[in-house]
Amino acid sequence: MGMFSWTCAVSGKSLANIHSGMPPKQSKCYLVTPTETIYEDAYDGYGIFGGKDVYELLGNGDRNKGISEHFSGKGKFDIKIVLKENYCGQTYEELPQSGDCEYQGYFYDFDDEEE
Repeated sequence: MGMFSWTCAVSGKSLANIHSGMPPKQSKCYLVTPTETIYEDAYDGYGIFGGKDVYELLGNGDRNKGISEHFSGKGKFDIKIVLKENYCGQTYEELPQSGDCEYQGYFYDFDDEEE
């Protein structure tokens, strides 16, 4: 199973998983959906936020369907992640879509380490 990660919809910084060696603050975030905001204190890299699987949310309970629909641009909503340090109560409508993290939240080039 591959790891999944995104960039913060506000700052553009990578959402790092807790095993990456990046500062712990880069693993604390909010998943903002059209219907709820879910806090994650220690992102593990597999799309689970506060015990909820973002891909199951996208696929109406079917993770594989959610992954397929997300990567084909047909997800039922855009994934919007905000690092805790950048979250000020923004709503889903106020945020741009998060980009996919080029490092998958783990495979960082520490010569270019984010602060």
